[in-house]
Amino acid sequence: RKKTKVIAKSLTPEWNETFILDFEGGRDSVLSVVIYDHDRSLLGGSSAEFLGSCDIALDPMGVDDPVRQWYKLVWDEKFSKAKEKVTGRVLIRTLVRPLTVSVQLDISKIPRAPRDVNKAVRNQERGVGLLEVTVISAERLPAVDRGGSSDPF
Repeated sequence: RKKTKVIAKSLTPEWNETFILDFEGGRDSVLSVVIYDHDRSLLGGSSAEFLGSCDIALDPMGVDDPVRQWYKLVWDEKFSKAKEKVTGRVLIRTLVRPLTVSVQLDISKIPRAPRDVNKAVRNQERGVGLLEVTVISAERLPAVDRGGSSDPF
């Protein structure tokens, strides 16, 4: 799980945040993007209210072929028990990169390097790559806070 920063009082947030994930690919690979409203309680705690989600099919993506696309937000029972009216869409950029291992230095002098390099080699042998996901922005989000706005993340 990765989380963007909270954008206060906005129905059209701009995050421009990139996350790097391990990616095995294959059939039925899906990335779920979920948007919540951040709420602070008077006692100092916080909670999150579901604003919408989308599932992005990853199996048709080509390696080193970036996809920048708007996705419609929908209600999904996996993320919200109560069926809610959902509006808006989110702009996501995805890029699948192959995982390559090229080591030309003395790794014995680097703490933890052998374990990290061995993991990278095993992942490369299994066909694991990297998925670069950039959450760019959203628009037409529902206003769920007093004052007609939301604090999406």
